[in-house]
Amino acid sequence: MREFVAGARLRSSVVKSLLAENGYLVVYYAIVGVYGQVDLLILKHFADAGKLAIYGAALRYQSLILVLLPPLVNAIRVYTASPTIAGSSEAERRYFSEWRRKVLKAGIPVLLLGEVLTPWLLPLVSGASYAPAVPVFQCLLLSAFVLYLFAPANSLIIGRSGYPVLAITGAIGLGCRSAGGWLAASRGSVVGIAISAVVATLVLNLIPVGYLKTVLWRADARS
Repeated sequence: MREFVAGARLRSSVVKSLLAENGYLVVYYAIVGVYGQVDLLILKHFADAGKLAIYGAALRYQSLILVLLPPLVNAIRVYTASPTIAGSSEAERRYFSEWRRKVLKAGIPVLLLGEVLTPWLLPLVSGASYAPAVPVFQCLLLSAFVLYLFAPANSLIIGRSGYPVLAITGAIGLGCRSAGGWLAASRGSVVGIAISAVVATLVLNLIPVGYLKTVLWRADARS
């Protein structure tokens, strides 16, 4: 019995220690887990089955576009933790700039092609009844492009232990997406919900970029 109690206390101590060190990061990942589904939760409250199916179809196609993002982020996290990058503002800035240049060069033609082909391709694949999903997916396609464009930002902040910034940013982004989606859904606009998702995704990514440029990298330049 004493061994059990001692083991329970040790486990509790370990959990408390982990939460104390990484609590903000846990909060951030919890928010990210909810972030992609909040639109559907709002639609279930306001919309009929038809609009829910339309938005759900657009989200499924967006998930196919984003299938490469998690492994890319993992690779970025490993690379930016290497001695050649970690803690060096100049190396981080150069890497992030080069990443955005490559994504813009390769991604803009793909984005434009997707926007142009979606009105023809989506009804062909899903059926004419899903034609209203076209503008929704076009918005979500832009949102996916933003996620790829700024993919290294969060990894660079994690490398600097900027967990509170990520948690606060996640809360702001989730708040923007929830408020915008709620307003649009209350007016029956699925396109409005998708637009709010784009705006929230910009917020979710531009705040970390701004923090890197104006706080971390500038502070390193002064020291």
